Amino acid sequence: MKVEYLVIYAKRYSFIDRQDGREVEGCKVMFLNPSDFEESNDSIGYKIAEQNLPFERFDDFKGGPGIYSVEFEPIFTSKGVKLRPVKFTFDRPMDLTEALIIQK
Repeated sequence: MKVEYLVIYAKRYSFIDRQDGREVEGCKVMFLNPSDFEESNDSIGYKIAEQNLPFERFDDFKGGPGIYSVEFEPIFTSKGVKLRPVKFTFDRPMDLTEALIIQK
């Protein structure tokens, strides 16, 4: 399953865990669906998704903030099926102002 999302932030990290001394590495990415604007009595705005990926996946985000095609895989848990992003492919640049135009 492929869907387009606006990637707004990606950061690579690497540190030593103080408790067990092992190295922890990864890439944190934050993204949203620019056409998924929510407005209700209790909330307003875009839901931001956050995912940790393997360290080397940071290179997927060299295009910077923008629209990425995202491939998902199903993960089966005791609470049901969740979708986990597994691949981000840069499509085109886009900023948050353009996302605001899309939702209108």
